[in-house]
Amino acid sequence: MLPGFLGTAETSFLFIISLAINMRVISVSIPPTINNTKEFCYSFAILLNQLKINNLTILGGSSGGFLA
Repeated sequence: MLPGFLGTAETSFLFIISLAINMRVISVSIPPTINNTKEFCYSFAILLNQLKINNLTILGGSSGGFLA
């Protein structure tokens, strides 16, 4: 779950609660140190690699939808 740029992982808790009934949900906040889309995507790929996640569905709200 990717929130918009002004949101945090916690702002999506109602979606997370609903989705978590049937799947594992990971919600991230976009750190203020991320300056562009390429940097975010690179950092997100590192996170997925460290968590050993190979198959996923990405859901984003607001500008997080653009990144998804």
